Amino acid sequence: MLLIEEYGEEIEFDLQQRLGVDLGDYFRGRRPWQQLIRFLRRLPMDSWYQSALAMDEEIGWARAQRKLPDKPEPLSPQGYSLEVLTMVRQNELIKELLRVLPAVFGGKLPPPFPPEPRPQSAEQRFRDAIEKIELTDAVNAILGDATN
Repeated sequence: MLLIEEYGEEIEFDLQQRLGVDLGDYFRGRRPWQQLIRFLRRLPMDSWYQSALAMDEEIGWARAQRKLPDKPEPLSPQGYSLEVLTMVRQNELIKELLRVLPAVFGGKLPPPFPPEPRPQSAEQRFRDAIEKIELTDAVNAILGDATN
């Protein structure tokens, strides 16, 4: 109920506009409350509710007190359409142009920008880990042969 008190207007708007669901149905017992929680967790970042959470001072302060994870979570493919991936690629190409431009006028070519993060499936993460292990084993085999 605290969520409804704090963010009821945003929740009501998102449910109606995005899902065609009436928030009142939960109070009338026509829909289970667990469904509301599931819906709210899956609203995209640009929803009114998620935006209100992101801008909440108390929540922001509480989250800022937590230690950041050592390794960021991999991006999920959820929401990455062909259009989004095309925009990410365009962004990388613009950064490459910005990198090369000084060299065109006689300057030194700066190092490349890091690539934009992309979603990876669990399979791809495991394939990358296996490839890294195989590469490490190959380097160790070569260096082991070189020391003998």
